[in-house]
Amino acid sequence: GQKGCDGVQDGSCNGACMQNENEETYNERVKQAVVSLQKQPTFAIVDKGLNGSDRSCILVCEGSFYGMGYIQEERVFKNLQQLKEQLVMHRENSFIRNLVLGYAARFPDKLIYW
Repeated sequence: GQKGCDGVQDGSCNGACMQNENEETYNERVKQAVVSLQKQPTFAIVDKGLNGSDRSCILVCEGSFYGMGYIQEERVFKNLQQLKEQLVMHRENSFIRNLVLGYAARFPDKLIYW
């Protein structure tokens, strides 16, 4: 539209939606954003399970919610793929991502980084 996005109006956008920013500059900013997102941490939130021999596990890969499930307490995972195979993958949305990342921020002692 003529007004552009909300970002144009509040000054946080360079106006690509209104052709106020050239294509090369915009594409470079997108590449930088992708690199920034890819640098997000991969970690598991491990907590108490349903019984004494298992643990609950929520996996976040590169800052995005991957899935969750229960893992055996004594199980050692040699790589991330082995852990993924034990969990149920779920679709991420902003509510779930914010909930999981908020929990991780409040309980850093429950995190295992990959």
